[in-house]
Amino acid sequence: MKRSISLKRVQKYLRLSSFGSNKGTLVKYQMASYHISPFLLKKKKKEDITGIMQPIKGTRDFNPEEQRILDYIKDKWYHSSKLFNFDHYSTPIVESYDLYEKKTEGTNFEEDLKKEMYQFQDFSGQKLALRPEQTPSMARLVLKEGPKIIKPIKWYTIAQCWRYESTSPGRKREHYQWNVDIWGSKDVHVEAEILSLAVHFLKSIGFNSNDIVIRISSRQVLYNYLFDDLEDEEKLKKASFEKVCAVVDKLKKLNVEEINDHLDSITPPLPSSVKEKVLSLTTLDKKEVEALFFENERMHQLNSLLKAYKLEDWCEFDISIIRGLAYYTDTVFEGYTKNSNSYVGSRALFGGGRYDDLINQYDSKSHSPAVGFGFGDIVLLELMKEKKLVPDLVPSIQDFVVPFPKSNMESLAAEIVSSLRFKHGRVADIPLIKNWNLRKAFNYADRVGAERVILVAPDEVSRSMVTVKYLRETDESKKQEEISLQELL
Repeated sequence: MKRSISLKRVQKYLRLSSFGSNKGTLVKYQMASYHISPFLLKKKKKEDITGIMQPIKGTRDFNPEEQRILDYIKDKWYHSSKLFNFDHYSTPIVESYDLYEKKTEGTNFEEDLKKEMYQFQDFSGQKLALRPEQTPSMARLVLKEGPKIIKPIKWYTIAQCWRYESTSPGRKREHYQWNVDIWGSKDVHVEAEILSLAVHFLKSIGFNSNDIVIRISSRQVLYNYLFDDLEDEEKLKKASFEKVCAVVDKLKKLNVEEINDHLDSITPPLPSSVKEKVLSLTTLDKKEVEALFFENERMHQLNSLLKAYKLEDWCEFDISIIRGLAYYTDTVFEGYTKNSNSYVGSRALFGGGRYDDLINQYDSKSHSPAVGFGFGDIVLLELMKEKKLVPDLVPSIQDFVVPFPKSNMESLAAEIVSSLRFKHGRVADIPLIKNWNLRKAFNYADRVGAERVILVAPDEVSRSMVTVKYLRETDESKKQEEISLQELL
């Protein structure tokens, strides 16, 4: 008599035997003494099919309704960029692994990036990666194009980026990102122009300065505040600065005791004056923070430009904003929601800054100051939903041309729909299921958002006319009319 077996054992058997290995063969032999219920095998098969029907963890499908919303956001990105005279560019989603390794080489972030990149070898043995971010690709393109590029460069792109990291609300393993960059100028006006573009986009979506705040900081201001009073060698200052920045980045999340613990763990040990200044950052009021920034000539000029661009209600100076230490060199900024009750409130909507030394990491003979930002779609879309700013986007069908059932009107209907598309420039469609009755045809037209239905029927055609029904018209007297067939052809 054969013994029954659990689903777990069945799954192990199917998994191992599918590889055709010696181990799989042995398991198959051992399983011969068991009775495997057909129900369990069917259940396993159903689980396998269900699994492959889902997108890979951390990725997303977009059905047509969801895609229309994503396209709406992308269109706003496109139009905002064009308004500010940015040129569109694109690069491959697959790049050389070395391109990203070079960017973080010798930094504390080198190992983190390696762990997060989707990396693989192609059939030639070349090591490749799905792009985790866009800026290195732009640097490669700028170097490739060389002197023929007109500077300052004002470029933008919308790229899908990939990182293998833990998923959580607002964080997935892929996202679409609007990248905007200006290369070739050290003038602080570049920062003001970039921030003005970000604010214009936010306004075009429906946000205002009560919803969003852009927090601005300066590496140079922080560096001078912490270390200017010291007489230690420059090497000590630079070695300490990156570690201190990591603590400053967490100031709003830590209590005084935790801040002290982090500072005490830094080696070489920090001077007591530096520790005191880091702690003092937690008690500075708005006026004291602004005074600290406006002692810096660039930040004072930036503040004047923000007022000229009418951005002062959107922006504030915040010395705790740090961002990526791997390549930002001075100004950094991040956009946050002011009044969200969800996880969105703790996540930056977008961020960027000045990165004057990036291109030098790829070519020691090249130098090009740059400012840019990245603006992802995931947190933005969640905030739009929370603020009820997602528009009701229906398919944009203007005309649905219906041949009367079983009337040999199909050819004329096809002629009409072609004329509407190519002569009149209207979005038009026609039933693609043979012999639909009128109820089904009209119901479909209504569900897909058609503005009007053009009914091609023998009686009306004999008089060179067609019946037009306006589905969105509320005045009953204007809902239907006959028009000349010649008007449509």
